[in-house]
Formats: sequence, structure tokens, C-alpha cells
Amino acid sequence: MPQALKDCRTCNRRRIRCDRTIPACSKCVSRKLSCPGYEKQLKWVCGAVSKGPYRKYYCHGEADVSLVKTSGYKRIENQEQASVASERATPDSPTTSRPGNYPFVVCRTNLENPQLSQSGAAFLLNHFTRVVANQLVWYDDDANPWRNLIVPLALDSPTLLTTILAIASGNIVSRTQGDNQHTGKIYRSMQFHREQALRLLSKDIRVMSNLTSTKSWQPSHSRWGDATLASVILLSYLEIHFPTSGVWRLHLKAARQVILAIEKPSISDRTTIFLTEELFAATTWALLTDYDFDASVSGYDLHISHDNHAPQPQELQEMVAIPYQDSGFAGFCLAIQQITRMERILRQSRVHGVPYMDTETILAQIDRMLSEARRCALGSAKPERLRCTKSEHLDVRNLIDAIYHATSVYKLRALQCTTNAESTLNYHRNQLFRSLLAFHDLESFAQDQTWSLFVAGTESKGDVTRQVWIRRRFHRIMSCSCELDRPRVMRFLEAYWLQTDSENWINYGRRQTDQVGFLIL
Repeated sequence: MPQALKDCRTCNRRRIRCDRTIPACSKCVSRKLSCPGYEKQLKWVCGAVSKGPYRKYYCHGEADVSLVKTSGYKRIENQEQASVASERATPDSPTTSRPGNYPFVVCRTNLENPQLSQSGAAFLLNHFTRVVANQLVWYDDDANPWRNLIVPLALDSPTLLTTILAIASGNIVSRTQGDNQHTGKIYRSMQFHREQALRLLSKDIRVMSNLTSTKSWQPSHSRWGDATLASVILLSYLEIHFPTSGVWRLHLKAARQVILAIEKPSISDRTTIFLTEELFAATTWALLTDYDFDASVSGYDLHISHDNHAPQPQELQEMVAIPYQDSGFAGFCLAIQQITRMERILRQSRVHGVPYMDTETILAQIDRMLSEARRCALGSAKPERLRCTKSEHLDVRNLIDAIYHATSVYKLRALQCTTNAESTLNYHRNQLFRSLLAFHDLESFAQDQTWSLFVAGTESKGDVTRQVWIRRRFHRIMSCSCELDRPRVMRFLEAYWLQTDSENWINYGRRQTDQVGFLIL
């Protein structure tokens, strides 16, 4: 079993020998103690934020706050005072950010890192840990890997840290579009950090290419490789804030090349596993409206389509155990991508006259995947873990049910099932709307509602009342979180509602390839 190079802080404090097992020492686990792991500690002192251009967001009267180590990152005990800076920077920050509930990096400089001595850098890092990290997960809790794994990793990687500052700037720009003076300064900051990150990343990828081509890649390079992969994925997420350029798709392709270069990632490497799953999820949403994938279905794909015993082509999900992710939602991404691939392959098999396996067999397999995904998601959404109110916990369950029924509707539409299709479709459609209507707080988990609302929208053709409701709900989640590509999602739905035939949204989108390619996220 792999071991860490130093004792965990809990064993140090208890003055006992640590067994250094990864990811948590067995002595802590056996005594039901919280093991903080072995990540780098964050140390903050006063610095440039109180003197630079962001000094108006710094609270001069703020008392020294006590920093407490929690699961690999720092938590402040007097969070109400220290959260003022980030709240002012994001006036429309969603309720899902829960600024008083979860640990975050204090908006103070500086860490023992020269990059964070730059004016505004610690302010941006604080925004990333408090707001952006919240948006990048299904729901926020103490196990958020963007805080636990990626932020400490960035302290050793100038490329990753610069990328984090860039995406934090981009997120603020997308939230403060009405404040032209403030937006202009942050936009210039975003441009500066993005260009710097691209330069650093280009160098890292060249080095990685040389290492892999000369077969010089060593296990000691894995942490650096993780930082490179995280940088590419975050750059893709930065571009998703401004999605019409399509640059985010290029970054996803680059990220895939990086993960393939990191040969056989260790199943004990939590960071590599998390980033691989993150890339898989991002690719899943991109494939939904990527109709160029039709042409990428190879003859090999069609050949194995009616041979259950033939070797399957390697995909990202084969490299890691997808259900590892703590949120429990990874199983839904696995099912959605499987449905999308099957829809494309079935279509090409009909075009080329190649027989495919029984559709009912595929449906049964996907049904099992969806049931397991729902079970895992519900199992991960325990109140004691989320530290949420009863109504918030009920909204988590509503969210899970909405995603489950939305994906079931997508399955039936995409694979064009016939056996008992109408009654099954009606059931899932009704349950989908019931789950969405049951939310106690419409802004709860706003960043996670897009897929369910989109599918509900595609099932509202001819129903003006539901169309008005969908439109209002979309505008509600866009007002309390970043717009991303949701305006284009809404425009697609409005155009689809005008169609008078019975064509499903997938085939309609396939005919509108010049206007679509949006990201349902």
C-alpha cells in the first residue's frame, strides 16, 4: 500500500506514530477521527490585498481570524466578517455558494508563493475557493476536490495557479457585467492571466511530449502531470463562460491527449482519478450537441455493434472507476454518454445497413446503469455530510430525481423505443415535471438544473403554459448564477417549440448544425 512521506497532522497533534497510509491514515479512521491527509498547508498573513486596487473589498476593521486546518485546506472561524470581500465582488452570487457553511481560503495574502504577492491574486484565489469551486461540483461539501486537491496542487504549479486566477477573473466578469468600471479591470486581469497560463501550459505540454516520446515518464512526474491536466480542464471551463467561440472544445481535446500521455494512472492517485472523471463529465455534455460525432463512428464501431463478445474500444471510463467520485453523480454522466454514443451508432448502422443488437437489450443495460446512478447519488446525499437544512436536503433529492427522469426521457427519445414506449415516456415526463416543481427554493443547486430543465423544455412542444414556466425558470437560474451557454439553450428550445411536426429535438438539432453546438450545462 502506498505511503505518504510525512505524518498526518492529527497524529502529530496526538503525538503518536502515523502509519501514513493514503488517502487517510488507518489510525485516524479506526478511531473515527477526521484525518486531514498530507496536503500542503496554507499559511496566510496580511499583504497586498489591503493595499492594491482591490483594497475597497478588504475589511480594515477585521480582527485577526483563526485559521483551522480542515481536510487539507484552511477554514476561518469568523467567516461572517471574512466573507465580505467576495460577496461584494459577486453581488449576484447564488445561494448555492453558502458563504457561511463551508471552509474557504481567506482573502488575505500572502501564501509563501511569489505569484500571490501580486496585487489582487489572493482576492482571486479566494473567489475561486468560495464561488467557482462551488459551481464546479454538483453540490458543495467539505469533500470538494477543487479545494481539497486542486488548490494545494496549484501552490506547487505556476501554470495551475495562473489558470485558477484566470478562471476566477472570468467568473467575476460574467457576474458583474453591469459595473463597467469594475468589469473592465477584472477583464484585463482575466486576459493577462489567461495569456500567461497558455504560455506556461504550452511549455509544460512540450516537456510532457518529450518525456512520453522518449519513454522517460516517471512516477515522480505524476503530480506535475496532474497540475498540467487540471490547467487544461480549467482553461476549458474558463472558455465556457464565453462559449460562442468554441475554444472550450479545443481545450477538451487537449485534455484528452494529456490524460492519455499520463500512462496507466494509479488507482490510488486521487487527483488523477478526479481529473479523469471531470474530463469524462465535461466530454459527456459536449457530445450531446456535437453532431460531428456522427461522422466519427468508425467501421470498427459498426462491426462490433452486433458482436457482444468483441473487444470494445478503450474509453476514458475504462481507465478509472467512474463511481469513485464522492458526489455520486458520475454514474448519470456515464449513462448519458452511453445513450449518446448508442444513438449515433444506431443511426449510422441504419444508414449503412449494418445490423445492430436488439435495442431492448441496450435499454435494459442503460436502465440498470440509471438505477445504479440514482442509488449512488441518493446514498451520497446524506444530511450530515451536506450540513444543510431539511428543505435543502429535500431539494437535493428533487434534483437527483429530476436528473434521473430527464435522462430516462432522453434515453427513450434518443433510442426511439417502441415497446411500451408511450406509457413509459409519459411516466418519466410527469415525474420530471413533478420533481422540478417540488423544489422548495428555485435557486437551490441552480448550476445543476440546466439538463433537467432542457429535457423538460423539449417535452413542452405545444404546451404554452409549460413553455412560459420553462422560460421563467431558465431566466431565474441565469440571474442567480453565470449565464454560460444557457441563452443559446433557451433560443434552441424556443425555435424547437415552433416546429409543428413530431421530430424529436435530437434530429431537429442535427438539421440545424449551423445554429447549434451549444453546451447544455
